[in-house]
Amino acid sequence: MLSYFKLINSALLLLLLFSFSSNSKAQSDIYVDRNGSAAPDGTAEKPYQLVKAGACRARLNGTIVIRPGVYNETFTLNRPVKLTASGPAVIGQVADKRHTTLKVVTYNTHLFGAAAFGITPTFADMARAEYIAESIKGEGADVVGLQEVWDVALAAAIIQRAGYQYYFYDNKREDIYDVLNSGLLLLSKHLISNVTEKFYIDEVSPGAPIKTVVAESQWAFGSQPSTK
Repeated sequence: MLSYFKLINSALLLLLLFSFSSNSKAQSDIYVDRNGSAAPDGTAEKPYQLVKAGACRARLNGTIVIRPGVYNETFTLNRPVKLTASGPAVIGQVADKRHTTLKVVTYNTHLFGAAAFGITPTFADMARAEYIAESIKGEGADVVGLQEVWDVALAAAIIQRAGYQYYFYDNKREDIYDVLNSGLLLLSKHLISNVTEKFYIDEVSPGAPIKTVVAESQWAFGSQPSTK
């Protein structure tokens, strides 16, 4: 009889542990819907009506899934979280005016450096890289995209001087015939994740094809700058 009760207790304990694990996994994503539940808990079945409510519940580096709609609210994120929309969504609009701002700038730098192999003029590349980094500081941009930063040392100099916490620079080539890398340098105040580069030929000439790279990435927005 004692063994029988031990078996029942063990089964109940396993059931409770499984239930706790399932609930924890379900709460890893917080859901928001403009027409959400009157008694929300952040699940897909009972989403919050306000993004700020979801932000308060979201875990560090967690995900807030925002369903389509217009969210007439402003809020501040005080820790890194990922915002993802399942459809068209406008956030930060108050009195029919949008208040959410995100400044993104991009420049073509033409910084060959050592990658020029003595064939292409470098035009005082290190001095220009340092000047570009200092100029970026004055922009106050959230995200900066620099094109044609071909040299690794020049990219490192810009990263160090510009003072951005997060960056992406990939020195890889698509194939063995590529002399240069993509030349793309991303600087961001917010966490960058899941960056993928796609190479394609956008123009073909009798001499050689021109290869272009397109980068797709995700940002997890934190408290600097705040979204408001």
